[in-house]
Amino acid sequence: MDICTENFRVTLPDVGENNRLTNKAILRMLQEIACIHSSYVEFGVNDAEKTGMAWILLNWKLQVFSRPTWNAKLKINTWSSNQNHLSFYRDFEVFDENNNLVAIATSKWVLFDIKKGSLVKINDDIKSRYKH
Repeated sequence: MDICTENFRVTLPDVGENNRLTNKAILRMLQEIACIHSSYVEFGVNDAEKTGMAWILLNWKLQVFSRPTWNAKLKINTWSSNQNHLSFYRDFEVFDENNNLVAIATSKWVLFDIKKGSLVKINDDIKSRYKH
């Protein structure tokens, strides 16, 4: 399993009521690390012109255990957990600076051919880039 890890900091736009991290902010960070991981395997946002493909996020499942406050440091892990012929599943773990689990999530993505306007079948080359 190829795990991508990045550090984040809770910023002012990331907090809501009672200075606590919001679901929207968590999902934004998860989407960001997913994009970072895809860029490592040359399927990122900046690769779309070259590959002619872009990822489309279909859904999220998020479970939150705690809500850090402004300026907290977070470590987020992500990896490709499963795939079928049309979609990729990606899992996430979010930890606070004391290594306490803050949240877990799963997302489902499809690869879209920008020029053809259709979904791309996930072939062995694409699967191998996201080793799991």
